[in-house]
Amino acid sequence: MAKVWKKLQRADSDFAGNVTGQVGGTSASDVKDGAVAGTAAKTITDAAFDSNTKLKTANAADGLLNSQVTVAKDSSGNISLNNAGSGSISLDNSDVGLSNVTNHAQVKTDGSNAPDILKNDQITLTSSGGTVTLNNAGSGSIDKSDIGLSNVDNESKASILGGTFTGDIGGTSASDIKSGAALGATANQDSTSTILGGTLTGAVANTATVGGTAASTVASGAANGTTAIGAFDTSGSTPIIKIANAPSGLKNSEVDADHVGLGNVTNESKSTMFASPTFTGTVAGVTKGHVGLGSVVNQKVAVVSGKIQLDDVDQTIDADKVGGKTRAETEAAASSAAQTAIIGGAPGALNTLDELAAALGDDENFATSTTNALATKGKAPMTLTAEDVDGDSTFTNDPDNEVVGQIGVFGGQQYVVVDE
Repeated sequence: MAKVWKKLQRADSDFAGNVTGQVGGTSASDVKDGAVAGTAAKTITDAAFDSNTKLKTANAADGLLNSQVTVAKDSSGNISLNNAGSGSISLDNSDVGLSNVTNHAQVKTDGSNAPDILKNDQITLTSSGGTVTLNNAGSGSIDKSDIGLSNVDNESKASILGGTFTGDIGGTSASDIKSGAALGATANQDSTSTILGGTLTGAVANTATVGGTAASTVASGAANGTTAIGAFDTSGSTPIIKIANAPSGLKNSEVDADHVGLGNVTNESKSTMFASPTFTGTVAGVTKGHVGLGSVVNQKVAVVSGKIQLDDVDQTIDADKVGGKTRAETEAAASSAAQTAIIGGAPGALNTLDELAAALGDDENFATSTTNALATKGKAPMTLTAEDVDGDSTFTNDPDNEVVGQIGVFGGQQYVVVDE
């Protein structure tokens, strides 16, 4: 028996050497024969199947090819499949969604084979005696009453204008208009400019209108205008209201501090105001928080003769309470805080020093004991050389000097010391 370095075979790499036993309960020879047969089969399947593991059309039997399936129809209209399953069907127009279609010739899109009764160019319009008639189509005709002209006579413009008008114009009878026209022909026929350029004498009745405005309104307006213009100085190019006629709100003499929003301002210079200022008002709404002192207590603090004073009262450390707490309360709070800082969130079985010591085996030299125990374990994997793994009897790292099971590494492969 001698110790040697043996390479560890990995499941993800090829085995080296000859296997004569069994592999997973199957003899090595059967596994070998199966591998040879599998290699041959793979050659066939690689040629017959594409990259998506689908059988190539060229390698499929006729019984698997859609191209071998055909449709045939006999003289009776029966349809059957060839090279497929058995069965046949007989179709009529209703089976293909054409139950309303008959087996007759269809009219061409250009209408060349359509009868005259279907052709639009056979439909005509004729007019007779004021009636329009549709021919080669449905019955019916139209006349002037159908288009809202039942009261219109078929007369020319000359005939209409050459007649005698007997009705009214704007509510005035034609005869009155005729006599008025005759009177107008004999009246003073001065031009409009001559009439308007004359001088109106006499009075205009209050019931009359001037330009649509009652004569009385025109008269009073003229009088008011004469009065109004007297309130303005018209000597210049632009009328200016006279001071005597101006309201107080427009007079400069009426303007004072109140009118410009300065009623509370005194007539003092800046130097006078700031010479000896005295603030006598109040500042509302301002708190210590507005000036960044929200946490400051309004209390006098001083150190007098080595003692702290609050509002001129001596304070001592051993007083009954400091900061609102007794000394016992302060000590309890400090102890609780220290305990929390030490054990933190430790489980209940390890939250005391005694429990921690028990967990370490009450070994005051626990670190040394652990180090010594680790020293008795196997060495870390060794770095081997080609001389160690070449299979001869010479070694750089002699396996006889190592324990069985010692691990070594060379070329990315693991080796182990075995005793052969």
